[in-house]
Amino acid sequence: MQFDVKEILEKWNDTNEFQEFCELAQLIAETRKTSEKIEFFSEYLKQIKSDKALELACRFMGEGAFSISSGERVSIGHATIAQCACDYLEIDFEAVFRPSRVATGSSSEVISKLMGNTTTGTSKREPESLTLETVLHHYELLRHCKKRDEKHTALKRIWSMMTPVEIKYFIRIMSGGSLRIGFESRSILQAISLAFKADIDRIRYAHMVTGSLGETAVLARNNLLNDAEFELFRPVAFMLAAPYDREVDDELAEYHAEEKFDGMRCQLHVSRGRVELYSRDLNSISKSFPELVDQFRLKSESGLPEVLMDGEICVFTDNTIQSFQWLQKRMGGKSPTTKLLQDYTVV
Repeated sequence: MQFDVKEILEKWNDTNEFQEFCELAQLIAETRKTSEKIEFFSEYLKQIKSDKALELACRFMGEGAFSISSGERVSIGHATIAQCACDYLEIDFEAVFRPSRVATGSSSEVISKLMGNTTTGTSKREPESLTLETVLHHYELLRHCKKRDEKHTALKRIWSMMTPVEIKYFIRIMSGGSLRIGFESRSILQAISLAFKADIDRIRYAHMVTGSLGETAVLARNNLLNDAEFELFRPVAFMLAAPYDREVDDELAEYHAEEKFDGMRCQLHVSRGRVELYSRDLNSISKSFPELVDQFRLKSESGLPEVLMDGEICVFTDNTIQSFQWLQKRMGGKSPTTKLLQDYTVV
């Protein structure tokens, strides 16, 4: 697929926003220089008329279907998507899909190519003009699908109204995070700065306190970056260590050192009995550590004021912080068993 940014912008149509977004994403993927990627996305942002479309374009490009701070996700795994594609295209997983995925390294790439280059894939689809808000509506519907059959039915219906490049990026946006096109949040923020002639440091600060690329873009366009404010339960970027690239020739007495705890970095938000835990990638992990939630809920009800704490979750038994391998027993599980809670107590 070859696209040109001028061609995309010249045929701009507010009713066909998603196709143009996907064409631009593919153009960025095929562009090697980061400066050119930033310029392309910047020019694209200038063309968007509504604040909602602007917010969604930045969100889809760098965060996924839903804002990271919302905690909302489309819970459809790669295996479900692959099997759905095989059913839709009437192909065998082992004979066709698996070797194609190995060859390309990408399920979404395989599905896109098969949709556009097989008789079954082309005959079953009648692409429609889709706005970004319409696509968000489809993600909302998918988010509420619980059973695999429901997810398959919804995906097939959605794919039937999309072009191959739309299907490719619909899948990637649904997965959340980066679109894997060499265009991460840092570059998106630079594009926002360039598009709306806003100071990059103010852009970065607004993004840090809002936790949202889309909201940052809307504030920048409307010259409201000063209105960006921190709110509890919207996780902010973590302060992380960075390499010191000079030779240490100063007096060591001028420095302070902290012990490195062998745990999991965590952000704890507490307010009026509500408690939420967020991981380093800003995802909610409250369900994985219910004892911490209960402990701080009691503290909040007993007078602990509104607070955000940045710390480390560690397994603590026998008056000792245990190794990270102990904590791994607890990570990822949404509903830890009573035995896990007793054997691997966290603080």
